[in-house]
Amino acid sequence: MFYKTEILKDFIPQVVLDSIRETVEKDVANLINNDSVGAVHGTYYPVSNEIHDRLRKLLPLLDEEKLYVSYLKHSQPTGPHTDTNISPGDTSSDPNKFARTFIIPLETQDTNTITFNEYMEHGSVGEQMHEFIAALPETNSITEEIYKQYLNWETEKLKFYYSRLSVEIIFPWIAGDVLIFDRKRIHTGDNHLNKMTNKQALIVWSQV
Repeated sequence: MFYKTEILKDFIPQVVLDSIRETVEKDVANLINNDSVGAVHGTYYPVSNEIHDRLRKLLPLLDEEKLYVSYLKHSQPTGPHTDTNISPGDTSSDPNKFARTFIIPLETQDTNTITFNEYMEHGSVGEQMHEFIAALPETNSITEEIYKQYLNWETEKLKFYYSRLSVEIIFPWIAGDVLIFDRKRIHTGDNHLNKMTNKQALIVWSQV
């Protein structure tokens, strides 16, 4: 089963978003170094049970959908990826139960998330993505305009991805909006270099 991509416009009222951001900032301030998880382009910080509980009440969830919430600070653009990686030693995650990703910007920022029409097979994990894309036919559906506006920071190594992928939606990071998509769907950040020091959002991964 694959889950459709949705943009929930003006979904979280500003007063609620401000309260969530205040709680998240307190959570991060109380962390010790070992509590955060570094990624290639940023850091994921755990959040309190209070934030988990509030999001479970706010978000339109599936039956028995379990949420895993992090606060993300991104310093560098991300390349194409899925949200199906499993950390080394993690024996609790089952790729066959991976469901959806929710991106919740905590403030309006000059950046975007781009989702593609392509997604990996059920049960696949992120490390298999390069081989998957390399096997796709070359379509060259991404225009030079889109490439220059959103993707022109990419290395030559990754540019061949865009001759095989096709854009589904471009999601501007606007406070109150929420992006929901299948964790197996390929997506990327845009070129926010020289625009901001850090992208900040709540990132929610779910299993069903």
